[in-house]
Amino acid sequence: MLGDPEPRSDALRYGQPGLEVALDNSPEPVVPSSSAFAEHLAPEAVPHEYYSKGGWHAPPAVPPKGDYDKVALYSSPLAAGETPGLEPVSTLNQGKSRHRLYLLIALVVLVLIGAIVGGVVGGLSRRNHDDSTAIPATTNSPTQTTTGDPTSTSTTASTPTPTATLQFLQPNSKLAVTGWRTNDGFSIRLYYQDRKDNLRFSDYSSGEGSWSGSNKVSTADVMSGTPIGIGTIVSYDPAQLELFWLNSSSKLTGSNFRDGVTPLGGVWDSIDLFPVDVDTKSRLAMYWPYAMMQDGDNSFRLVTYLGAAPGGPWNNRTLGISGPAGTGMAIVPWTSTCASPCTSGFVYRGGDGRLAGFWVQRDLPVLDWDFDTPNTIPEETAIAAFAVAKTDDAKNGTDVYVLYQNEDNDIEFLAYDDGTWKGNSTLKGADAGTDITCVTEAVGENTNVISSQYDMSRCYFLSGGQIREVSYNGAGWKELGNIPLN
Repeated sequence: MLGDPEPRSDALRYGQPGLEVALDNSPEPVVPSSSAFAEHLAPEAVPHEYYSKGGWHAPPAVPPKGDYDKVALYSSPLAAGETPGLEPVSTLNQGKSRHRLYLLIALVVLVLIGAIVGGVVGGLSRRNHDDSTAIPATTNSPTQTTTGDPTSTSTTASTPTPTATLQFLQPNSKLAVTGWRTNDGFSIRLYYQDRKDNLRFSDYSSGEGSWSGSNKVSTADVMSGTPIGIGTIVSYDPAQLELFWLNSSSKLTGSNFRDGVTPLGGVWDSIDLFPVDVDTKSRLAMYWPYAMMQDGDNSFRLVTYLGAAPGGPWNNRTLGISGPAGTGMAIVPWTSTCASPCTSGFVYRGGDGRLAGFWVQRDLPVLDWDFDTPNTIPEETAIAAFAVAKTDDAKNGTDVYVLYQNEDNDIEFLAYDDGTWKGNSTLKGADAGTDITCVTEAVGENTNVISSQYDMSRCYFLSGGQIREVSYNGAGWKELGNIPLN
């Protein structure tokens, strides 16, 4: 773990001294007055919850659309003994009908025999002459090598051909992921944008070991190509998810989700009542209770949930620190526990093209983080990070890992080890300009402790027009395949 962080100079201190810090910084859960919600599966729109005079109420449940063509249309009831679609036959015609049936069966048998013989002969001919021109189905079979150095693993994924075109995934969509522990394992939720600019998500449960289908977020005003941020409040059971994005006016907008309390597509969030203008090129980095973005002058703006503390519920402040326009960014917890104020590390591309960072602590002044890495990265390239708890660490620190895409479109991997950044590991096969997002187990203030296990250490990026999932076990990478978007 790094040495004790030092406060920045007074010119960079934008905190509000004297504010009282509340131990519980979680927002109130959204509790609709009616629990009669219909489950809406993608690609159907889910209506918003409505807010009126300080209270929530649910819209009327509506049946899923688009399934009416699957519903049988019935005429008047059939008489006893009738078969649907067949006209009754008289006794005098039954003998003739039986002879016709026998002839028809014989004819069908002859046709089938001919088809089988022709298929075999044709198949042999095609095998002998067309193997060289056949286009195989898209597969991604990586080769993986692992050495004793946990940061020297190289996973090479074959480039998918042809590039997939998916209805539920916009080319170069931004990505955001969150994960939290459950009684029977852990859950992961991954957000992305589709070709109609809708936000969507897919869920993974370790208990089931599989991904859900694609579900649509209930919102109608989303900026095309919006950045996406997601955080989890684990002080509630079930956990509450907070999703941020930009609307068509480039204002910070939110939805929240809670199984069994909100509809599947979520409800609007209280951040909507506190307008925040965000630069159209800005990305979003989020780890609860923090969300980072850039203003029009490229300075960083930190939005923090303070709950009932003075200055709350949302604290919105510029940090007086700037980065290149559209820089990649990520936030990770610096400690495995969240005792007020929760300390998190922020990573971005500095003006010299190298990785840079600082610490944030609620509404307190930011703190210097000396990255000390020579790595130069491209402008506007994606940056992601994740963290796991250190083992046997008296300061409850975390091991931090950073990923970014280099000039060759490979994803490079750095690990923080005893005060220095190490690693020459690369993940190949990523699409040019892909976003990258990684899972860090959610932690709540005075609620839980991040595990030192690597079972939730997973990252996502675009490859061949699909979302690729890879996992890190503390010693090497493993490719898990593409997220099923259907």
